[in-house]
Amino acid sequence: STDTVSKCCGYTIKEGTIIHTLESTSIETNTLLHRPNYREIDLQFYKGPEYHLLSSSDQEALKSYEWEISSKTSRLSYMLDGEPLNIGSHNMLSGPVLPGTIQVPPSGLPIILGNDSQTTGGYPRIGILTPLSYQILSQKPPGSLVRLSILEE
Repeated sequence: STDTVSKCCGYTIKEGTIIHTLESTSIETNTLLHRPNYREIDLQFYKGPEYHLLSSSDQEALKSYEWEISSKTSRLSYMLDGEPLNIGSHNMLSGPVLPGTIQVPPSGLPIILGNDSQTTGGYPRIGILTPLSYQILSQKPPGSLVRLSILEE
């Protein structure tokens, strides 16, 4: 693949580019026991260390909204468009993050970190997607709708 940020490796796909693929029905992965339903729009997540910074109304809004994957999405992050949450700005130290971490910047629009994301982040980490939900998200193009569904412990 091409790293569009560093502009190295792979090649840029343009309209009309023919991509040759292998036909296969097998899934070779150690993390999944069955083929994901890529049409699923409910993405499950666990509460993150700063989930408590969301008001009860924002906690409900986070779970009830249908978020649209923004055209600004890249391998760094999946940016979600919709009704902003009112989390506000928080002075906090950077903390460790992983692909699938859900952060909320001062704009109130959630960001889900991708495979090329940084390793630390300074925005509230309100959750992290399950591995299955992250795999489903990774196959969704910009403009797709998703819902965030919390897994209670």
